[in-house]
Amino acid sequence: MKNLILYQIIGAGLFTLGFYGLLSHRNRWAVIIALQLMASSIILSLLTIFRTWHNQQSADELIIIFILGILAIEILLAIILTFKVFLSATVSSPNEDIS
Repeated sequence: MKNLILYQIIGAGLFTLGFYGLLSHRNRWAVIIALQLMASSIILSLLTIFRTWHNQQSADELIIIFILGILAIEILLAIILTFKVFLSATVSSPNEDIS
C-alpha cells in the first residue's frame, strides 16, 4: 500500500513538471515532451488506482498499457514528421541565386 501512494506522488510530480514545461517553453520539442510526460503521469496514476481496486491484473490495466503504447507511437510520428519538415525547409532549390 505504501508503494501505491508513492506512485501517486510520483505521478503528481511528473504531471507538475510536464505542466510547467508546457507553460514555460515555446519550442516544439519541449511542448511535445511535456505533453508526453503529462500523459505518462496520468497513465501511471490510473494504473495505481486500478491496482488499488483489484488485487490481480485486470483488463483495465491492459487497456491503459495499450494506450501508453499508442502514445509512444504518437511521439515517434511527431519526431519523424518534424524531421521531414525540417529537412524539406533546409534543402535549397537549384534555381536560387546565391549572391
